[in-house]
Amino acid sequence: MKYCTLILMLCMPLYGAIKTPVYVYAHGLANTAAQAFNYKGVLFDGPVVTFDFPDATRNFWRVNIINSALGQKKEVDHLAAILKHRIQQNPQAVYVGIGVSRGTATWLNVMGIYQFNQVKALVLESPLDSIASTVSPIQHALLPFIFMHYSEKGMQPRDHIADIPKDLPILIICVKDDHRVPYTSSVEVYRLLQESGHKNTHILIFESGNHGKFVLGDHRAMYKNVAHAFYKKYGLSYNKKAAQLGQKIFKQTQPNPEDLL
Repeated sequence: MKYCTLILMLCMPLYGAIKTPVYVYAHGLANTAAQAFNYKGVLFDGPVVTFDFPDATRNFWRVNIINSALGQKKEVDHLAAILKHRIQQNPQAVYVGIGVSRGTATWLNVMGIYQFNQVKALVLESPLDSIASTVSPIQHALLPFIFMHYSEKGMQPRDHIADIPKDLPILIICVKDDHRVPYTSSVEVYRLLQESGHKNTHILIFESGNHGKFVLGDHRAMYKNVAHAFYKKYGLSYNKKAAQLGQKIFKQTQPNPEDLL
């Protein structure tokens, strides 16, 4: 199994030592495991497991389309196998899942199908409820001819949201001007979670930012602060200063879904 574990030192005096998880990062389409480094110092400073999905490539075309399922079975099997292997190695460890775009679809499908109780929270950037909500109907009909492992009738995140453990804390981050995963698709994930009884679901919305990269921009500090307020609330290791700074905004991260559109 090809994956790498990046062990990053914890700055213990700054952290609330409750549960120190292992962070498992699932990268977006047309990216690689290296995308995880963008989130170092924001979502984690501790141990992180990251890996390449089967379609990852470092060639100029950025994605090996014949190996991509856009978050369906091929990717779900890959992430589930990594989690099963890690749990078998260390049954006492707890995990926080982090995903961006396609990685969020994979995480939602995995948690709905497998319901790993060792995963104690998810942080999902630009999650999508279905691939169909991100493209036109004509484009969606053509996708199986481009991405050979994708099926129009295959699994979609919205199909499995109700099966995700109801007490799992989930933090959604999205931007209103995202042109790859529409803001409305991320809000739909939030709505489906809320309406299916997931009361520990939160959403942080920015007005603007580049898809998959806005953590590197002006929102970086707020992103970090709210994430650590989220970690604190749900008993995970957190940066004390960041959690304090993010507390006010975090209290606003459970709006009525109907008010967001």
